[in-house]
Amino acid sequence: MAEIPARRLIRRRTHTPGLRTVRPQVDLVADGDAIFQGLPLVAPPRRPLGRKATIRQTSLDAAGVTRNPDAPVKGNRLPCVGIGIPTRGRPAYLREALASVMAQTYSNWRLTISEDGPRSVPVLDQLEPYQDDPRITYVSTENAVGPARNMTSLISTGTEPYVVLLHDDDRWAPTFLEHHVAFLCAHPECGFVFSPFRTIDSQGAPIENCRFELEERVYNPEELLPKLLHRNMVSRPLVRRTAYVAVGMAFDERFDRIYDYDMYIRLAARFPAGYLHVHEYEYRIHGAQSSFVRQRRAEEHLLLIDNAEGVLSTSEINLSEQDRRQIRSSALIPAALDALEAGDMRLARRRLFEAVRLTPSVVFDPRVMAGLAATGFGDAGRLAICSVRDRRFKR
Repeated sequence: MAEIPARRLIRRRTHTPGLRTVRPQVDLVADGDAIFQGLPLVAPPRRPLGRKATIRQTSLDAAGVTRNPDAPVKGNRLPCVGIGIPTRGRPAYLREALASVMAQTYSNWRLTISEDGPRSVPVLDQLEPYQDDPRITYVSTENAVGPARNMTSLISTGTEPYVVLLHDDDRWAPTFLEHHVAFLCAHPECGFVFSPFRTIDSQGAPIENCRFELEERVYNPEELLPKLLHRNMVSRPLVRRTAYVAVGMAFDERFDRIYDYDMYIRLAARFPAGYLHVHEYEYRIHGAQSSFVRQRRAEEHLLLIDNAEGVLSTSEINLSEQDRRQIRSSALIPAALDALEAGDMRLARRRLFEAVRLTPSVVFDPRVMAGLAATGFGDAGRLAICSVRDRRFKR
């Protein structure tokens, strides 16, 4: 086979589920079966651009991914995990995300990096050190399609029985896959497994461990869904592909930021879920992330609750009227504070009063008292609320 420059990429036309257009898919594949285990969370040394590598185009079967989603990869008794990393122009953080995948003690995985928009040189530069690993594939959407559709493409492509998403600014501890795969293998009734996360800052320094009042065990939909509607406790779970297929393999594009939260509710309403009490997912907090902006987040939460009502109506889960009122009341409070920050005092007061009407006890909630007081002080009250919420969010 003739050798070609390492920087030259193989292109082939393919249709990606969830997208209407046909886009080029770029494969970074090569001869060899390198296995990476226990590597430190740093990228391997960069190769000189002049070095040549033998690159070949392979099919999924040739790359070792079985066509039967319920069977393990040929020659390996452990199930293969399909990993998806959605990215868009954050090469510095992408380097750490990739390194954390390569450092996994569980090595039976296939990774797809999907760039939202045209191919960019900075992102391709971060992938160059991994060009000899046949498990890694890079694709681009050519035109920006948004995070929800990009993630839909990632979970829809492939045949691996387990699927997990890793955002390009986050990272895993080396045993993340090992522990989560072991749990799903031990509990075939579970549709997914999740764990608490650790927050890190823009430099990767730890901030704090997220804490949930959950025991490490399997939760039925009747147990988990009410808790999940009060607070999103699921972060980047390992999901069975069959579970995604059952609830619809598409993130709702009506949501700009909490499309994943909506998906978790759909999964939790349909399948038992496992909870592992390990902090092996590191969630980065920085100013460039889409979820850093609070505006419209609470408004989307109200839409999410409306969607959840539809999910509940088609399930056998009986949520009490008190729970329903508390869930909506809890969503109205941050939505009121968002309106207050935006300067809409009338809407802020209306939402606060509605929250109190649904659940009278929230009148003693410090957020409600501060919000009601702030609406009486005009712009000074708005600025005070903004300052307090900024400190709490970045803490």
